[in-house]
Amino acid sequence: MHADELKPAPQPLQLVQQFLNTRSLMRNFDLLDTPLSFTTWCTETAGISLKRMPDEQDLERYRSLREALRKLLLSHMSGSPAEKASASEEINRIMGPDLLQASFTQLAEPKVTARQDGDTSLEGRLMEAAVDAHYRKIWRRLKVCANEDCRWSFFDRSKNRSATWCDMAICGSRTKMRLYRQRRNTR
Repeated sequence: MHADELKPAPQPLQLVQQFLNTRSLMRNFDLLDTPLSFTTWCTETAGISLKRMPDEQDLERYRSLREALRKLLLSHMSGSPAEKASASEEINRIMGPDLLQASFTQLAEPKVTARQDGDTSLEGRLMEAAVDAHYRKIWRRLKVCANEDCRWSFFDRSKNRSATWCDMAICGSRTKMRLYRQRRNTR
């Protein structure tokens, strides 16, 4: 599954969605598992040329960032304030300060853009996309599938913003069938 195949987010938020979807539990792949696969993803999907090949410590930081973002999006659906704060603190710790810069457009409108120094451009672009989505009031529409065996990121286009699964036919049906079997077995 690719982010552009199933409920894609609008640009630039789609970058966050694609970053989250570098890992698939159902298809058992992780594009952040080797320096080459991560570098290829950065170049081909994110349009970012890394200044150096990432080492294992870099990859671990990116994997931690991805899972912290996933945790944050899950907290949007049913998380407590403590869970939201924990996920936010984790992301802030991983990303560090000074990823973004504020400026004004020629029309005197404020904008936030990613700093392009070093290999932090990916983190900066992810944060820039999240801030942009927040101000466009679409940030909370980026979700993670409630199916614990999936956790694929999708963009909720429903009117009431209540979508729970990336695909009702797959994850929704599996979850409902699992709950049905559990209820039937407890009788």
